[in-house]
Amino acid sequence: MKTDLILMAAGNSRRFGSNKLIYNVSGKPMYQHVLEKLQETKACINQNMGGKIRVTLTVVTQFQEIVRYGEENNLQVLLNPQPDRGISSSLQIGLQANLNADAVLFCVADQPYISSESIIKFILEFAGSGKGMGCVAFGKTTGSPCIFRKKYYNELLKL
Repeated sequence: MKTDLILMAAGNSRRFGSNKLIYNVSGKPMYQHVLEKLQETKACINQNMGGKIRVTLTVVTQFQEIVRYGEENNLQVLLNPQPDRGISSSLQIGLQANLNADAVLFCVADQPYISSESIIKFILEFAGSGKGMGCVAFGKTTGSPCIFRKKYYNELLKL
């Protein structure tokens, strides 16, 4: 199962008052915490799953700092020229570039304390579930990351 991890890092942070993605959290920009967890997830799954699950990573952003970081780390980085359209624009850009994946996992860049262990567990449980979509939950609250199988791509592209 080819799964693409898509980091959506193009938001304008209007409520935050400045670009929260580059806000310093524990010594580094917020986005970098999440991106490092996704890189760890990719490496762990690709090294330990014997090819049953293969993971790639794509970053969608409007910010040059994030573009530079992605390029320095040999990641696929896509520019979102219309971030004012909302999160659906980043979702569509990332998905359009990964239509060959069996599933896509969307992650937001403002969760600096998410762990790679949580993401890995989520992907592995989803892969074995046979379900078409899923999201993480804490108690009764659902949220990001979320994952979709290919059968939902057309609907996601229409958002």
